[in-house]
Amino acid sequence: MGQNLTSVLDMSLNDASPYRVEDVLRTIVKVYNDNSRNKKNQIALNTERFIDSRIAIMGKSLGDVESNMASFQKANNVLDVTSSASSYMSKSDKYKDATVDLNSQLRLAEMMKANLTNPAKSSGLIPSNLALKDMDIQSQIGQYNELKLRRSKLAEGNSDKNPVVQEMDKTLLTLRKNLIFTIDNVINSIRLQKNETEGNSSQANSQFQSLPEKQKAFLSIGREEKVKDEIYTYLLNKREENFLTEAMVEDNVNIIDTSDGVFSPISPNRLKIISLGILVGLLIPTIIFLSKMLLDMRVRTKKDIEDAISIPFLGEIPWGKKKKGKDLLEQENGIIQEAFRVLRTNMNFMLKNKNSAQVITLSSFVENSGKTFIAVGLAKSMKLMSKQVLLIDLDIRKGSMSHYFHFHGAGMTNYLSDETVTIDDIIHQDAKGNNPDVICAGHIAPNPAELLMSHRLDELIENVKNKYDYIIIDNVPIGFIADASITSRIMDLTLFVIRSGKIDRRQLPDVEQLYDNKTLKNMAIVLNGTKVEHRRYGYGYGYGYGYGYTNKKKNIFQRIFGHSH
Repeated sequence: MGQNLTSVLDMSLNDASPYRVEDVLRTIVKVYNDNSRNKKNQIALNTERFIDSRIAIMGKSLGDVESNMASFQKANNVLDVTSSASSYMSKSDKYKDATVDLNSQLRLAEMMKANLTNPAKSSGLIPSNLALKDMDIQSQIGQYNELKLRRSKLAEGNSDKNPVVQEMDKTLLTLRKNLIFTIDNVINSIRLQKNETEGNSSQANSQFQSLPEKQKAFLSIGREEKVKDEIYTYLLNKREENFLTEAMVEDNVNIIDTSDGVFSPISPNRLKIISLGILVGLLIPTIIFLSKMLLDMRVRTKKDIEDAISIPFLGEIPWGKKKKGKDLLEQENGIIQEAFRVLRTNMNFMLKNKNSAQVITLSSFVENSGKTFIAVGLAKSMKLMSKQVLLIDLDIRKGSMSHYFHFHGAGMTNYLSDETVTIDDIIHQDAKGNNPDVICAGHIAPNPAELLMSHRLDELIENVKNKYDYIIIDNVPIGFIADASITSRIMDLTLFVIRSGKIDRRQLPDVEQLYDNKTLKNMAIVLNGTKVEHRRYGYGYGYGYGYGYTNKKKNIFQRIFGHSH
């Protein structure tokens, strides 16, 4: 049962008179149906004329072919030759297949003989499993190869003059000659079979070609008659179908509901326009907020870290804005300075031995996380406590901290590669004593990993421990090169810096794996570049203490997109 697929078209027209609109719409429907009917009738009429002309031509042609067939049969007494021709063709195909198979066997046997008679290959094994149907040859090859393997194994620990080895060589020579003789017999047998098969194939072809030419002509006439009969029948069926189509032409469009209208104005619809404006005004911000909430997978707050990993969390360094002409770390009594005080206090809880200098290194998972900024800020914070602090730039590939202090002379690479360079030669001291001492990275070396494995690095750390309270090392990111894991041996505490908005939360399990595998010694997390407005009371020290910080309200775009260090 067929399925009737229909479409509903809703037509409307704005006019001052509903009656005039109704007449116009009905007239449109009527004109459309009339045009559709005329097109269908015209197509059917043209199709009928074409089919009738073709039927007349094919009828005459089919009659002529049938007359020729009857006359031919009567004059020549032609019998059915289809079965005979099929039998001859079947035999011919069978002999051709047999000939191809024999040719393959013959080529394989000849190749085998050529291999056996080749002096250059007399010392090797004979190929087997070559699809030769003679099982005797396969058996002899297997026997020869087995004896050859035994002879090779025996000759490994003995001389070729060993009687057993010489006896095996004689046996192998005899087996090889017998195998060549057997293959010659197989080649002769295959050639005889091939000649016989080719003769049978020629005989079948001759029998097929000896069919009377009149019988072949009769088959040709029969094929022509069958083709024309099928075309004639097809045309008759199409003519009947066209008659039915022409008699059953229907309107393309039927009116379901009559047209009606009102005399009151319908446009513009102020309520609809205002509602749409309010809806769009609410929809756009909703889409923006939902997209940010659902698609933003970056680490931004302390909670994002604590929910995903178990590494100790030491503190947060907020994002700050530089004042004109003044470095961010030089702004006194600011929220960033207080963040470094909190970090310094929490860090002391993790340092076990308070009797000797503490070696603190900073690393991260990716570049531009703020390691150098935190290292310098932490060193200056400790300097305010009247502590002796040494900053070491161990990022000898990039030297970020060296660029920060504008040091470009001798440094770590020079000390590690040159035994004549002393520690005093590479330490840069502040003349006023307000800033920590610094050891810069030095000149770029072609083998940084090998230099960091040098014993001179361990000696340097042990020597400066006697002079300084804290040694802070700016290291390389752990996610790219092995320098950070190489230098982990000299560290007491590793501050792993994660920058807010810099890495994906799905990367945190990789950071957890560093902690579990103890790749970095005494590892703890520091979150850098956080937004104060993410927390109601800032960092717990941004209100009521007189640091001059106020959490000013931001416009909607700043709250949505934000910015970082």
